[in-house]
Amino acid sequence: LPFSGLTFVRAYPSMRMEAWLDGHVKAFEYFGGAPQLVVPDNALTATHNKERGDAARFVNDRYQQLADHYGATILPARVRRPRDKAAVESAVNTINKRVLGYLLEETWTTLPDVNAAINERLEEVNHGIRRVDGSTRHERFLQEEAARLLPLPRLAFEQVTWKELKGGRNYHVTCDYLHYSVPFALAGRLLR
Repeated sequence: LPFSGLTFVRAYPSMRMEAWLDGHVKAFEYFGGAPQLVVPDNALTATHNKERGDAARFVNDRYQQLADHYGATILPARVRRPRDKAAVESAVNTINKRVLGYLLEETWTTLPDVNAAINERLEEVNHGIRRVDGSTRHERFLQEEAARLLPLPRLAFEQVTWKELKGGRNYHVTCDYLHYSVPFALAGRLLR
């Protein structure tokens, strides 16, 4: 979060969409609410170009569904504009030094063990390090930002996988070895 600098970190085995969305859900739970505005980098997991060579980036459908569920707005950072995400760059620098730097020599066998070690360091970063004014990131978050977060929805976000299938002549579509009937008017058409 930009004003307080409150940071959330979690390790994932990949940058696929499932991990990307789960990271956001876990971060919102850690903060106790959703921010009104999310500014992601131009990762292919989050955004795409409508046309090849186009500089404009658009939010992927599944990422937009997450934003809609939490009532947040996603505004991708512009290409080659580091000022659009200055708070993130500062947080990455802090995490590289205070979390990854301390854990560099250790070895883990499972992902939960890695995340437990990261959580210990993260608590020190958010609760232990005092700023020039004497406050911690967490204290400043509680004073200034916590009240501005959107409340978490009653129901948790569920990830959905979308597929495009063509309706067969027999009025069925097959998805993951299961057959579903479709209205006869949709035979031969591409369905989502």
